[in-house]
Amino acid sequence: MNTGKISVRYSSALYSIAKERGEEDSVYEQMHALSEAFFHTPGMSAALSNPMYSDADKLQLLRTAIGAGLTETVDQFFLFVVKKERLEFMPFMSMMYQEIYRKDKNIILSKVITARELKPETLKELREKVSKTTGKQVVMYDETNEDLIGGFVLELNNLRYDASVKASLEKIESKLIGK
Repeated sequence: MNTGKISVRYSSALYSIAKERGEEDSVYEQMHALSEAFFHTPGMSAALSNPMYSDADKLQLLRTAIGAGLTETVDQFFLFVVKKERLEFMPFMSMMYQEIYRKDKNIILSKVITARELKPETLKELREKVSKTTGKQVVMYDETNEDLIGGFVLELNNLRYDASVKASLEKIESKLIGK
């Protein structure tokens, strides 16, 4: 079995149970926190597959990564994953759960990158426009990158729309030098 299949199966099962219990939102938050922990703590994944650590230590690591508010559903899921010896797939399971949740709730992730920080009302207006265009609820993150000079870059799922001054200048340059 490959990583994708295992992650989808386990995450789908967790989502079904969480939804049945009315806990899918809180489980989503916990899986998001767990994904963030894996992202910001590179050695965490290696610790889960390291036979030198006991299952109890690995469980404690997962519980600590989520922090306060660990639901019984997630804790039982952790115990099940340990029992089935699938802990090395936990980073993928946490990401897959979030993907399943967003698909079911009609949510898409988006990021806007600008040369200067956007005002909250501008970000809200952009989020509403993207939501109206896509027909989905939009979770939008913003980032600044002074190298863009001006304009913006909008990332929406796997699409990237680059309306930055930097990109425009690069297009002009490539036309001038004949690339």
